[in-house]
Amino acid sequence: MKNRTVGIWLAIIGAFFWGAAGTVAQFLFNNYSLSPQWLVGIRLLTSGFLLLAFVLFIKKEPILNIWQNKNSVMLLLAFSFLGMLQLLLFYNSLVHCSL
Repeated sequence: MKNRTVGIWLAIIGAFFWGAAGTVAQFLFNNYSLSPQWLVGIRLLTSGFLLLAFVLFIKKEPILNIWQNKNSVMLLLAFSFLGMLQLLLFYNSLVHCSL
């Protein structure tokens, strides 16, 4: 029963942050003339640092252990490539929409 309650709370918190992110992004775009590219880059950097901090301080595992397993390295590289591809496609779509 505890896992179900935790899952419900995580869904509620996730929905809250999803909605808040759109509102904050709109505020930043309108009031500070920031570009979507800047915001995406900052969000990626922030999430990466938060994930590393979680592994290091909460799970108390060395963050460099991922490089010891070949399968983990391949998954990390694949996800990194796909993440950058997503960012590249996002930039490409912005260029074509603004023409």
